[in-house]
Amino acid sequence: MVPLSLPSAVKRKCNEFVATFIENREIDLSRKLIHDGTWKETENELAIIAERILDTLSDSWNNPAFGANFVESLNEGTYVTNVIVPAIRATLKNLPLGKSTFVSSSERQSSASADRKGDGRSGRRPDVMIVMKHNGKNYELLFTECSRLSCTAQKERDDQVKLWREVNDGMYWTRKSCKPDKDEFGIIGVQIAGKKLYLSILIRDMSEVH
Repeated sequence: MVPLSLPSAVKRKCNEFVATFIENREIDLSRKLIHDGTWKETENELAIIAERILDTLSDSWNNPAFGANFVESLNEGTYVTNVIVPAIRATLKNLPLGKSTFVSSSERQSSASADRKGDGRSGRRPDVMIVMKHNGKNYELLFTECSRLSCTAQKERDDQVKLWREVNDGMYWTRKSCKPDKDEFGIIGVQIAGKKLYLSILIRDMSEVH
């Protein structure tokens, strides 16, 4: 039997949401930021972020779809959509970026890759990107390549090469478009290969060496 109406408390919450909703704005990120090797958040803020990420992973690990019985049949897209992207969103939540930054998934074409290839050729398609808009242009700052939970050695090697090329494309486009200071800017690459995670950061140093 279906209830005749929603509880008044639920209706009130919905009305409050509609009345008080504030849409995020694009934020001007022109202020120069220099990473000095220290955390920008307090210890308590970092603990809250860690807890949020772990809660997200807990939900995934408790999902029977990711249990031992389904590991071999679980496809890459399901893994990315239901595990990797939620963990990335949990990490980025509450950063003061507004609409200036978004997470791109579903193997969207990399604009940086297409630009570097030139001649109207299609760019590479990372599994996940983090894109930031600045002065009317999109900059791809993080690239992710992910396998199925059951990953072959060949797939791991292929993704490693693909990710290296994507990160280089991102650095090329950023250097071409806004010329950040050397040794103070990096493009991030994340590779998930089965149960292994690799994190790399490409930085062009003062000697023009990556």
